[in-house]
Amino acid sequence: MVADNARLLGMTTRKIERESAEDEELTEVRRCWNMGDWSARPSPYKLLRDEITVVGRLVMRGMRIVIPVSLRKRVLEVAHEGHQGIVKTKDRLRSKVWWPNMNSMVERHYKKCLGCQGVTPIASIPPVNATTMPTKPWRDLAVDLMGPLLTGD
Repeated sequence: MVADNARLLGMTTRKIERESAEDEELTEVRRCWNMGDWSARPSPYKLLRDEITVVGRLVMRGMRIVIPVSLRKRVLEVAHEGHQGIVKTKDRLRSKVWWPNMNSMVERHYKKCLGCQGVTPIASIPPVNATTMPTKPWRDLAVDLMGPLLTGD
């Protein structure tokens, strides 16, 4: 039930399970999980070993499905449908799925998306206004006030 509710719409749990069975990375994660030996596993999974569970051929991180490498691009495209923006896309993915470096993959995809770039407002930095030089001595005065300060008594 958890695996069925964690999948994205447009992709069946069976498809994810089939691809997970053939994925070398997830096969190694399942082997480490079954043996209880994470010494040979790369960092992302080793650090999260207490959150990893295996359900059949699916690898789960908590309540989220770990997506195999072959499906990551498609899952990202499904989550990005409608060009909701980078934050909304990440939220959609984080609620149901996970894979190592998912955030950076979303950011790269967003930066390459012409639809998103066309509607994203350009953040303009206001120009710095230079102060005009005074014409005569003592024409302009400025004072910085600070206090009262604690004395430590």
